[in-house]
Amino acid sequence: MSVEIIIYGAGERGKGIYNFFEQYNQETMIKGFCDENYKEIREIKGRKVVGFEEAVSYKLPFLISITDEKIVKQVKNKIDMAGGIVLDFANIASLWGKDRNIINRDFCASFVNAPHGRSFMSKEVFAYLAYRAGFNILEQKIIDWEIKDLDCISLIQKPYIKNSK
Repeated sequence: MSVEIIIYGAGERGKGIYNFFEQYNQETMIKGFCDENYKEIREIKGRKVVGFEEAVSYKLPFLISITDEKIVKQVKNKIDMAGGIVLDFANIASLWGKDRNIINRDFCASFVNAPHGRSFMSKEVFAYLAYRAGFNILEQKIIDWEIKDLDCISLIQKPYIKNSK
């Protein structure tokens, strides 16, 4: 029997996490998504998007795909109060039966491990990490040299925060 999880948040970051799982043939672990806009979204890549009450009824752990730390704390509290479990992204490797360092290795390769001297971070993982750091992804373009999908140029933007003074 395989372990299943619910991704909390069906936005771009949630989709990016799904893509990361898919890249490593682990997408069957994802039962579905939980999002407050579940009535509008309904489905992502064949996975059902449900409301919180239904997601909790599955009695599966949640992987939160939200970057705002205040909201993350609120969501963790909400899940805890409902008797649910929250997984950290770093714990996913252990669910895959692999060393937890595999996540870090796959996010960013060392120069020695990359045959072309570049990181082999996918554009989806870069977008996820940039989004997590508070950046907006404006555009991503794959550049095909002689090695297919070798480079990706990403245009990112730090959101303007108006000074409250």
